[in-house]
Amino acid sequence: MRSRKGRDTFKGATISRAGVREVIENALQGKLSKKLCLHMADLRYYLPKYSEAKKIIDNSKMEPLAAPSGSKVRGERFDCDDFALLLKARFAFAAYRDRSQYQNHPHCFGIVWGLLPFPFPHSMNWMITADKKFYFVEPQRQKILKSNQCRGFRHINFLLV
Repeated sequence: MRSRKGRDTFKGATISRAGVREVIENALQGKLSKKLCLHMADLRYYLPKYSEAKKIIDNSKMEPLAAPSGSKVRGERFDCDDFALLLKARFAFAAYRDRSQYQNHPHCFGIVWGLLPFPFPHSMNWMITADKKFYFVEPQRQKILKSNQCRGFRHINFLLV
């Protein structure tokens, strides 16, 4: 959208660091470790519509990379944390590619580590959408999960956005 002076104006929803923390604490009550480490590199974050985030996830082409490798064990080579980092990078690139839409705000999309589900250590992604709802994202299956669908998740000790 253009203002009267011909400059692009930004009409998208954003959220502050304090707002991110509030949504996380409300959505993940009982799931957070007492030693939670929440890293936020920026002052404000862009809140995508659910459909917009789903499109980036669907177009990420992550699922074929996670295909079972028969009897080959991956070990720690290209495992869950690598998938989470790669999907986070896809969202960073989407914001870079279309600066007018995001007005230099990164997506409110990050990485989470914890016992997901208990007792298994796992890494995946998370996001907050324009309606201020929190979701987990399993990058290896390109699947979006509501926080209340993840009852077995415990001891979330690290969140990065």
